[in-house]
Amino acid sequence: MKLSMSILARYLRNYHPDCAIVNDERVIRGLRFLPEGEQKLAPEYVYFGYAGQFLSDPRYTDACIVVNRKSQMLFWNCDYEELLNGLLSAFEYYTDWERKLLEAAAQEAPLQELIDIGETVLENPMMVSSVDGDIFAGSALGGITGDPYWDETVQRKVIHPSILFNTYYNTKGELVADLTEEPQLIRNVYEKGNPVLMMYLKQDGEVVAYLGILQKYQNLTEIDLQLAPVLSRYLLRSAEFVSAEGTIKSSESILRGFLEGQPPGERAVRHLEQKGLNGPWRLAIFCHITRGDQMQKHALVHSLQTVPQIYFPFIYKDETVAVVKEEDCKELERLLKRTVKLSALCIGFSMASQEWENLPVAYRQAHFALDMAGKKAGIYRCEDFAFGYLREMFRAQELTLPLLHPALKILERYDRENHTHLRETLSVYLKKERNLLGAAQALHIHRNTLKYRLGRIRTLTGLSLSDEEELAYLRLSDWLSV
Repeated sequence: MKLSMSILARYLRNYHPDCAIVNDERVIRGLRFLPEGEQKLAPEYVYFGYAGQFLSDPRYTDACIVVNRKSQMLFWNCDYEELLNGLLSAFEYYTDWERKLLEAAAQEAPLQELIDIGETVLENPMMVSSVDGDIFAGSALGGITGDPYWDETVQRKVIHPSILFNTYYNTKGELVADLTEEPQLIRNVYEKGNPVLMMYLKQDGEVVAYLGILQKYQNLTEIDLQLAPVLSRYLLRSAEFVSAEGTIKSSESILRGFLEGQPPGERAVRHLEQKGLNGPWRLAIFCHITRGDQMQKHALVHSLQTVPQIYFPFIYKDETVAVVKEEDCKELERLLKRTVKLSALCIGFSMASQEWENLPVAYRQAHFALDMAGKKAGIYRCEDFAFGYLREMFRAQELTLPLLHPALKILERYDRENHTHLRETLSVYLKKERNLLGAAQALHIHRNTLKYRLGRIRTLTGLSLSDEEELAYLRLSDWLSV
């Protein structure tokens, strides 16, 4: 783990160093002794020795010094060996802290466990909340900070409304339009309160939570600003973010879990609805007709993210997938046809659904549409091919033809021998849902002629043409035999 001079100064505070820190960045990865002479000092190391080796002023001859670039710490009346051991312990201490975070994250430990590890170094009160204000973990839960809004939040486990709707200003009074993945110091809602270090926790590029650190001890602010990003990386690997039962997830992570068969929990469904995905939707798979490389797929995801009708495009099983609301499908089809850079795509849509547990089925439906389209450029819906495919599947069965309704064979034989059209008449009559006028018009015959033919059909086959189960059998047989 890389350290800064402020971090080292905090660890060595009991030695009461005189600090002149001017470029306080986390760049230090090790300790070296001050060299003799005018040798250049590498910026990634902190150098230790007697100040007389580095400074010409005789007042500093007996002091010890720690140097990194233009930053210095002077130690007076300190035992050289003891201070050296303290410096070495500092590197070990912070490295061990990050190792504990790494081990907990690798085991998908609960968020609270990672916060507990985090607060051993970041001593200020901290908490993690969802984007809608629910508190999931915090180092000060159950404690008292003296900040009325923070303490009420801790007690209720929900962000105080005054914080949710308050305008953000930094400590200089400048408006803060938005938080970022880097920590920012935000002025407290409470007029006399200490500032709060705040930052986004993002998963798959989407804001899913906030990390807040109340600057109860403001002398630790610089260290908090440097170490909060380190902590946040591991928080995002806690159980709440990555496990199947996790309660804090990005839209992509939720959809990916649904595709893998994870049950759609109430919180996950509510999350998607808050993102605008309410009502019927379709899953879409986007495939370039000539390319299949990773660069193209990731570029395609980036392009689709700019299309308002497309929700959460991401790569799943080496394919670019996204969700589209049913009400947006027609507009999306028109847009895609007009967009030159998307004209080389073959796009398969699932059937419309409203239940998220159907997402794995929707994926197979969209894939089916792509396969049936032969990866030709265009937009294809599953239902465009489903009817014909099912019919061919039934026809391919060895027992299908022998099990068709026997009335059809009787009528076909009678038509051949008598040059009539009873088989066609029955087929049209069934397709028109037994509507006499509609069937007669489709056959271009008089209604009375149709009635006569239906009478002949009943006489020859014994059909009643009124029993619902028999009619369903006839429709299926007619459909498969055409």
